[in-house]
Amino acid sequence: MTEVKMLAKIALLAYGIACLLFGLLYTFMAETLIATLMPGWEINAFHPRVVGGFLIVIGFFDILILLNKKWEWEHVKVAYMALFAFIIPMMTAQILAVALYPPNAAFAGEMMFEIPLESALLILGIVGYLKQK
Repeated sequence: MTEVKMLAKIALLAYGIACLLFGLLYTFMAETLIATLMPGWEINAFHPRVVGGFLIVIGFFDILILLNKKWEWEHVKVAYMALFAFIIPMMTAQILAVALYPPNAAFAGEMMFEIPLESALLILGIVGYLKQK
């Protein structure tokens, strides 16, 4: 069994913090987020809350992995697969939303923040994963 390297731990910590922050935002401020980013749209607030709940679970899972010193790389690989399976479709949906819908200033600002952040997290995760192997 292999020990988890420092770069992989840093990537998991970054993923955990970002997932917890965005998860709390999507879960508890869904109506405000929808009203600000897409004024005039009638969107069910349940859908961002589901995404927020999933992000909170991933964030706690990442933090628990870092706190558990007995877990080896074979166990941590599961967290990386869950993160990659979530972040790539999320980035694709956000890029399509920017391309297809006429954005207002708040929406454009949010996407200008989220897309580079998610890209940086994806690159950090891929580099951490490849360095670990």
